[in-house]
Amino acid sequence: MFPVTSEHRRGNNPLTGQASNECDPACAKQARGDKGGSVPDSPLRNGAHLILLLAALLAGIAIFLVVRQAVIPEGFGLYGHYRAGALKDNRMKPVSFAGREVCAGCHFDPDEALRAGKHGKISCETCHGPQSAHAADPASGVPAKPNAQGLCRRCHESDAAKPAHFPQVASVSHSGGAACNSCHEPHKPGFAKIAGERSGKK
Repeated sequence: MFPVTSEHRRGNNPLTGQASNECDPACAKQARGDKGGSVPDSPLRNGAHLILLLAALLAGIAIFLVVRQAVIPEGFGLYGHYRAGALKDNRMKPVSFAGREVCAGCHFDPDEALRAGKHGKISCETCHGPQSAHAADPASGVPAKPNAQGLCRRCHESDAAKPAHFPQVASVSHSGGAACNSCHEPHKPGFAKIAGERSGKK
């Protein structure tokens, strides 16, 4: 470090001898009495951004818990991943399905054919829809027959996602637009209907 001399006060650089309007930085610090050291920053000042980040994180968690408590219904998760009160709500709804045994009490022949065929495990109301009102008062009206062309395709339309052993057809090329029940007996699928027509039976 160079001592502050009259050269610096006159604005001359003692090393080059040339006039200068500015004092050398090192000399300027010495003239101000700086000792060259720096005061270390406070640890709290360095960690201020971490404290702010932690506060934001805790605030986010608190908001999440409040919103979660407000939107999740009471009883959710008590018996599994659903609302426990839904069981009671469902029990309060009116009964829509009569049940297979009630249907068989009047419709003997279709039930017998159904049990003997590949559709034996399918209930009547799977295809005919809920019929509790009809069972309670059969004279009130006869339910309309299902549209076989659309109904059968729900299960038997060809689909790569279905098991390979499950009966499937491409309905457009398979039937040429004809209704499924023009060849197949819905209660007992197969070609018994065609075979009966060919033998003269109805």
